[in-house]
Order: sequence, then C-alpha cells, then structure tokens
Amino acid sequence: MFKYVKYEMKGTMKFLIGAIILALGASTGIQLFIRREAGNTLMGGMQGNPDIVAFLLLALVFILIGSLIGAMVYLISSYRRELYEDRGYLTFSLPLSGGQLLGSKLLVALFWGTVMGLVIILYNLVLAQMLIGYNLFEDIWSIIRQVDNFGFLLTGSIITSLMESAVTLLLVYFAITVSRVSIKSKKIGSLWFILFIFLASVVTYIQELIAKLMPMYLDLSTMGIIGQREAYIMGIDSQLGGTLSIQGVVSIPGLLFQILLIVGAFFATAYMLDKKIDIV
Repeated sequence: MFKYVKYEMKGTMKFLIGAIILALGASTGIQLFIRREAGNTLMGGMQGNPDIVAFLLLALVFILIGSLIGAMVYLISSYRRELYEDRGYLTFSLPLSGGQLLGSKLLVALFWGTVMGLVIILYNLVLAQMLIGYNLFEDIWSIIRQVDNFGFLLTGSIITSLMESAVTLLLVYFAITVSRVSIKSKKIGSLWFILFIFLASVVTYIQELIAKLMPMYLDLSTMGIIGQREAYIMGIDSQLGGTLSIQGVVSIPGLLFQILLIVGAFFATAYMLDKKIDIV
C-alpha cells in the first residue's frame, strides 16, 4: 500500500506544485494591490484606472480560488480515472485490496490538501509582514498566549478539519464507485456528482438533527463535557453537527456520527471495489 502511496505522490506532485505556485502568485498580486490601494488612500486618491484595478484584482481572486478548486478536482479525478480509464487495468492488476487502494487515494488527497492550505497561509502571513511592515507572527503569538489550553484547541481543530475533509472525500469516492457499479444492467455514470450532492445534503441534515436532538458538547479548551445550558451561555449554535465552532466546542453525538460515517463509507466503497467493480 505504501509503495502505491509513493507512486500516487509522484504522479500528482507536478500538477499540485503547479497549483500551489499559481495560488501563491495570485496571493502576491492580491496583497500588492491591497498595499497599493492602501497607500493611495493615505495620499488621498487612487492612481490608475479604477476599473482596470478592480478587474485585475477580481481576476487574481478567481485565480486563487480556481487553483484551490482545481487541485481538489484533480485529486478526485485521479480516483475516477482508476475506474473509467485504461489505467484502471494496471491498477486493479496490482496486489492491492479495495481498502488499500481507497486508503492510498484518501491519504494522498488529505496530504496535498493540508500542504496546500499550510503553504498558502504561511506564505501570506510572511508576505503581509514584509509588505505591511510589522510582525504578524508576534501579534498572532500574543493572541495565542491569551487563549486557555491553545494546544488542545489547535489539536482538536486539526483533527476535526481532517475528519470533515475525509467525510467529503469518501462521499465523493462512494458516489463515483456506485456510478461504476451495474444495477440491473444500468449505470448512472456521469450522474455521480448529483448522487454526491444528494448524499452530502442528507448527511448534513442528519448531522444537524442529531446535534439538535442530543445537545452534548466537548469543550476543546478544557476537554470537558458541557450541556445545552452551558452551550447557550457561550452562545453556541445547537446545529453544530460534528464541526468545530469558533468557540472551540464540538457536538459529541455529531462527532460520533462522523466517525461512524467515515468507517461505513470506507468499508462500503472498499467492498464495491473488491466485489462489484469489473474493469475487464
């Protein structure tokens, strides 16, 4: 499995590094425009054609967002190509189980998503520090020191974010796999995206309903369990699902539902890959 992960990393590296460079270039352009306009405001005017400036800034924003979306679409397409293109003949001839294949794709996608997010955030922090002229990291560190048990809060935030990403990816992989399986000699094919939207909507509804019916939360700053009364005092929305709130509180039933969903979607998709997919 790890050899296949290494192979996937090499296969996706060129495109993903290109997407990261494109995103960093767009970020640089956006920050330079912001600095320029801030300087023009202080001088009491705006230099250049404002329509052109607005157009270019909007284009850079679209490039940044497009590079992020393009990277995720590329990673998802990498899984779809295994089921719909000729490369699947080679992949399914390897001594890999469905779970190993799915796990490899999931690990690579989560890895690149994490790397891309961290690189863009750190780059923008450093660039903003250089352009604005004061130490943003020092200000952030000052804020962090004022937060109780920041380590717990950060760890919980990372774990929760990874779980949410895993749920989304597994629902996509499940929908793509179902689209490849014959049901009464029929396949839904390209309609997998509609199936994914439906599944994601149902999952979100169930998650919010569970959180609302069973208001029990985990405060990540203290690792203590709080009820509806404490959540109300803290101003927590009862429809948190399994997601982390700004206050660092997560719904315990919603979180358990996410864990069960990850396990269920993983094994269901792996089973179809092993038993229901016939590439030949």
